[in-house]
Amino acid sequence: MLIVNELRKNNIVFAIKETQNQPGLDADDIIKQADFPRYSAIIIVGGDGTIHKTVNGMLQRSDGLTLPIGLLPNGSGNDTCRGLSYSTV
Repeated sequence: MLIVNELRKNNIVFAIKETQNQPGLDADDIIKQADFPRYSAIIIVGGDGTIHKTVNGMLQRSDGLTLPIGLLPNGSGNDTCRGLSYSTV
């Protein structure tokens, strides 16, 4: 809820798409089916698996559309963010 509260406090319009399988194994399907023209960015809240599946899903879109990606590390290892020198604290 902290993320949602911060977005609302800053008047940022957003939609939440939650994965149903752990760890984010259906993120690729969610991204492939998302209506990209409605959005200006994707914020991934999760770990390495969720990041991996989201990016791969975007690259496999039949329309070729992409969006900027932001990362909020929330996994058990967070190696992807650590490798990018992105704070995982």
